Amino acid sequence: MPNAPIFSTGRVEHIEDASNYSLNGEVGGWRIKVRLDTDGDREVAQLPWAFPLLPKSLQSVPRIGEGVLVVTSEISNKDSQRYYIGPVISQPQFQEYCEYGYGGRGPATSLLTTSKPLTDSPLTSITRSSALTRGAFPELRDVAILGRGQEDLVLKYRGGEDNASSEVDLRAGIRLRPSDTTVKYLRGNVVFNDKNPSYVQVKYKVGGISGINEGSGDLDEDKYESRQKRAANGVVNIVADKINLISHEDTNAFGETIADRDQLVREESLDEIMSRLHRSVYGDELIILLKKIVNVLSTHTHAYPMIPPTIGGTELSDLIDYDYEKIISPNVRIS
Repeated sequence: MPNAPIFSTGRVEHIEDASNYSLNGEVGGWRIKVRLDTDGDREVAQLPWAFPLLPKSLQSVPRIGEGVLVVTSEISNKDSQRYYIGPVISQPQFQEYCEYGYGGRGPATSLLTTSKPLTDSPLTSITRSSALTRGAFPELRDVAILGRGQEDLVLKYRGGEDNASSEVDLRAGIRLRPSDTTVKYLRGNVVFNDKNPSYVQVKYKVGGISGINEGSGDLDEDKYESRQKRAANGVVNIVADKINLISHEDTNAFGETIADRDQLVREESLDEIMSRLHRSVYGDELIILLKKIVNVLSTHTHAYPMIPPTIGGTELSDLIDYDYEKIISPNVRIS
């Protein structure tokens, strides 16, 4: 009977191409060295490489000290080819780092069936504190990719014959660390950030998602808006403290400051970049100003020919005193 593969859990001891120990990685294959119980005290250099089972299009490399699931190609041969899936993360509170511990006694295995004594027992579920954590993590019915800290990518679909909706959310800063240290089971980035998360939300709904209801500004005679103008099945929302729309073709020639190898847009250059971008114009306020200009041009008077127009008590006075800052946004900049 041929040997069959078997699943085991183990501790990550070395990551290929990382500056740990003195091992030289041969290629960038995301291989790792994992210590299984059967490996005992073998030197790290003697441990077989474990190759990732996940496709390379989905990067998820564990950290040293975390745990992974390992498949060995032969049960009786501890040096046979190994494959891994991981890291093993027991609960969302340990998303940033989930220690496997030596012998599998860390929180990574706290929800796995094992007779080993654990250094960390399973934490109380964060769902019991929904007032703090609701929205911080994707719902189980959604497809999502979670980052180590405060970021994720969530794909949502809500079925329905007449009003099916789909949504893609790219979120950053969506989770924060709890400030109340008395809530012992809340650890790491698990509290929903309801103050200033940054995200791009792409929404589509059959039958329309906007232009359905009247808004508070629709009846203002100085506004150009109406719910009919908002009518759409698809809407993209970009939300952040400040929003910059930058083109590589901008005359400022930002160059490498917006194509940095590590940061894309260099944080240390951000103030300089924003100072050179143009503040976006509020279209509705611009229309109000243009109407004032047209009205003044067509109705102004002169006390006598060839002298400046009359200002006091006229709409020209309002135009001269107009607050031009009202027509530009302090929060949206474009190139």
